[in-house]
Amino acid sequence: MHYTVDDLVGTLGTRDDDKTNTFTARLLLLLESRPLLEDEVYSEVISEVIAAYWEDYDGHEAEFVPAFLVNDILRFGGLSV
Repeated sequence: MHYTVDDLVGTLGTRDDDKTNTFTARLLLLLESRPLLEDEVYSEVISEVIAAYWEDYDGHEAEFVPAFLVNDILRFGGLSV
């Protein structure tokens, strides 16, 4: 199966994230992937996915913590907070 960046970002935090397997695909992309070709495109995709986790940053710069991303990483690894 393949996913677009819109798929990976669009389902983030929704019920469909697990059902469509985008949660697993997104975390594998962030934690375990490497580009075979087109390093620049790969970097753009990674940046777009990470930016989705920083959506609430604007206006909260002083107290922002990437808790949603950390939670997803822990959940992917089978850990819980």
